[in-house]
Amino acid sequence: MPSPENKDIDRLISRATKQLEQQLPFVVYRKPFDKEITGLFQNNPATSNPVDFEERGFLFAPFEESEASILLQPDEQLTADFESTANSTGHLPQPVEMGKEEHVKLVQLAVDRIASGELDKVIVSRQINAKTDKNCFEIFIAALERYSNSFCYLWFHPATGIWMGASPEVFLSATDENIETVALAGTLKTENGIQPVWTTKEKDEQQMVTDFIYNCFAQQLDEITVSTPATIKAGSVWHLKSKISGKVRADFELGKLIQNLHPTPAVCGFPKQKAFGFIKENESYHRRFYTGFLGELNFRDNQTNLYVNLRCMKFDNAEVSIFAGGGITKNSIPELEWIETQHKSQTMLSLL
Repeated sequence: MPSPENKDIDRLISRATKQLEQQLPFVVYRKPFDKEITGLFQNNPATSNPVDFEERGFLFAPFEESEASILLQPDEQLTADFESTANSTGHLPQPVEMGKEEHVKLVQLAVDRIASGELDKVIVSRQINAKTDKNCFEIFIAALERYSNSFCYLWFHPATGIWMGASPEVFLSATDENIETVALAGTLKTENGIQPVWTTKEKDEQQMVTDFIYNCFAQQLDEITVSTPATIKAGSVWHLKSKISGKVRADFELGKLIQNLHPTPAVCGFPKQKAFGFIKENESYHRRFYTGFLGELNFRDNQTNLYVNLRCMKFDNAEVSIFAGGGITKNSIPELEWIETQHKSQTMLSLL
């Protein structure tokens, strides 16, 4: 729980604890590189499903477009400052080996489909179940301590249960005039803090995401700019990241852009519908809100800040479900893709 230096968030966590005991919706979150934590509390259990993304609230959207998004419409808001006191990455548990054979076979099937010309890229993932003796608030505080460069959140709604995460990826930031996002793809493990040397596989994967987003932006935006890919660290892995931005046209519709973007090749694949069909047919579990998106919708000054729901977990009493996946291309090696999911899962497993 909070260290002496962080006592100012005790009231916020206490309020969230009471909300959970009463089974009422809430979300507590912190944006990347920010010190302020925000708590939003809804004083009734009603489920609000946004229709056209013109509503105001905190949005929690699933991976599958056919499933309902949840909009938390707060009756109360609390904020608190949080100063991280962590000076290490903590203990990383041994990777969970269950499901290796199944995942390697799934990756090989994806590679075969790509080789046949059916797909260009597809993201395949797996679910990891783990036990913990910590409660969700303790794990959330640990995430705040460790992942200052991520969007850290703790969410509860009676319709979804408890979810928590530390996402490194912006889905969409919007004002009345400008739209920004990132193309985040390619993954390599950190080795003593030394930046990796990227191969063609990772570069092609990231470029595919960049091209997809650019084409979506071009339908409704002008003056689109794309930055040179940069190497960033997220937990125990490195990624390639480009920033993409543009200015809105007079006929711009936020809902239309969101529908065109989601799910991006970074969480689904390309072509989108064929990759989605492969995932639905072959993944052995239901993603629900993993690889969906979440965040502030039409908040202060009509600003929207949404994040991809990566590096997350779902709580079920003393058991949690953690999710990890990777982008499969023609150059993917199944055994290495399995190892990549192990590395990615450490971001959440290390908090338990």
